[in-house]
Parts: sequence; structure tokens; C-alpha cells
Amino acid sequence: MKAAGKVVAVVPAGGTGKRMGAGTPKQFLMLDGVPMMLHSLRVFERVPGVTEVVLVVPKEERARALAEVVERYGLKKVLKVVPGGATRQESVHHGLNEVDEDVEIVVVHDAVRPFVTEDLIERSIEAARQHGGAIAAVPMKDTPKQAGPDGLIQKTLDRAGLW
Repeated sequence: MKAAGKVVAVVPAGGTGKRMGAGTPKQFLMLDGVPMMLHSLRVFERVPGVTEVVLVVPKEERARALAEVVERYGLKKVLKVVPGGATRQESVHHGLNEVDEDVEIVVVHDAVRPFVTEDLIERSIEAARQHGGAIAAVPMKDTPKQAGPDGLIQKTLDRAGLW
């Protein structure tokens, strides 16, 4: 059996909070007395198989993330805090650019999804090892609708097989 290789988490926390209208980026909003992103970062700190975390934040928030989150709460696995891009995709790309070539698996998790569990991360890593990649998802419960260019509903889509 092949020895398990390095696992790095890329944690994008690049939002500005515009859609929320909060005035503070969502990742810095307090949840249970601490910045929201800390909840996700603490879970990665506890997962033994994750060797490093690359935190991706807006360029203008880098110093704040380092001081108010990484240093203040003693996060040992957050080894890099890098500037994000204009979109989530660009931010993830910036984080991936910081991952060493000898890494076996990269886990990507949004910082503002604070209820991730150690078990989910560990199962995702194991599934990626077995199958070459994995995502965590749940079956869709909402009823999806397809609209036309005018915004009017054209049809109801079958949610079976949608996640």
C-alpha cells in the first residue's frame, strides 16, 4: 500500500461582503465570538492528515487576516496567506499556485462555510486517494426551475441526480 502523501488545504476567504451589505467582509464577521473564517481554519488545524493551509484573502485584508486570525488564534498550519483575485476561481487559482509540487492532495474549502467537520474532510481525502478526486455534496432538495431570457419559468427540472 502506498504511503499517504502531503495534503494541503486551500481556503479561499476572498469575499468583500458587498452582497451582504455588512460593511465588513463576511469572513471577518463574528460568529460565536470569533471571526467566521476561524471556524473552518480550526477544523483543518485538527485534521491530522492536513499538513498545511494556504489562506487566500483580498490583498487589502492580508495584514488583517495574519494579525487578527492567524497570529491571534495561534494557527500553526496556516503557512501562507496570499492575495486573492477578482473572482472565487481566480482566488483558488492563486492558492493553488502556492502549493508545492510534492503535494498528493489539495482540499479546497470556502472559509465562510464554518460548519465543515473533521470527518467530512477525512472522508473527502480518502475518497480522493481512492478515486483520483472527490467533492463533498448533498442531494438537491429545492425544485430547480429553468427560465427563459425574459425571466419567465419555462420548465421544472428533474432534481434526481442533481447535487
